[in-house]
Amino acid sequence: MNFPKVETIDDLFFNVHENDLRSSFSNIQRNPHYKWIPSDTEELFLKNCEKYRDTEDTQIADTLEYYKNNPIDYYLNEVSFRDSSLNSKPYEVDVYLGCSFTLGIGVHREDSWTYKLEEYLDFPSINAGLPGTGINTHYRILVTLSKRFKIRKVFYYFHTFQTRIEWFHSSLTSNKLNRYLHLASTSTNVSENDIENVLNENNRTLWMHSGFYALKGFCESRGIQFYYQYMHNSDCLYHASFNNPVIADYKFDVSRDYLARDLGHRSIRENHYIFLYFLGLMGEKIFENFCFPFGNS
Repeated sequence: MNFPKVETIDDLFFNVHENDLRSSFSNIQRNPHYKWIPSDTEELFLKNCEKYRDTEDTQIADTLEYYKNNPIDYYLNEVSFRDSSLNSKPYEVDVYLGCSFTLGIGVHREDSWTYKLEEYLDFPSINAGLPGTGINTHYRILVTLSKRFKIRKVFYYFHTFQTRIEWFHSSLTSNKLNRYLHLASTSTNVSENDIENVLNENNRTLWMHSGFYALKGFCESRGIQFYYQYMHNSDCLYHASFNNPVIADYKFDVSRDYLARDLGHRSIRENHYIFLYFLGLMGEKIFENFCFPFGNS
């Protein structure tokens, strides 16, 4: 990607992180088509098929049978988004931010909340969900995309219990924390014991709070409409909707009430309620007869 020279105070973050931003958007996919991706792996699927072979849980049994007959295709573009090439996008777009729940791991693309929302809004979008990422990465992605596109709306789905701290080799070295340098390549093994007092609950809460308001403030300063929801918010809507036919039956085929293929990510029905929750935040009239639990973002 080619970025223009940046001169405003809003672009300070981009200047500081320019190398990281450029490198993160230059990972050309040699094979953009995948049948399995972490954590939706073939090994896990076969293990679950064996584990639940005689299960009395009909939803799990039906789910595994469904994906046996209807395998998932993951098509990733040149920057690892589950979307078409950025070069095919128009100048003005909506952006969907988040981790694997935004990418749509474990479900077909047409069953993901991002696909449903783009279809409903009938407006070009970029699904910028990246698995295993945290709020700092989501901010960097948004800043980078803003250099190339005019962003109309941002839809951000995230969960507060997983901060996913980022580590940079340069900062670890300059702060003489060389014994933690191995942690810079991955966050999967990071724990409170590894970093002593750095990853305590107070700091994690502060980082999440700071990152969230950085995202929100960035959107406000650029005139971008910002809609967000926590994971537990859509959970509440999900459960409440069973008692409210106005929502429960809204364009959802109950015969396809399958879990995610890895049995860990959002189910088809849950993706539908994430989609509905965002519609509620935008004030869509399907919620006229429903007491929306959290108001507008």
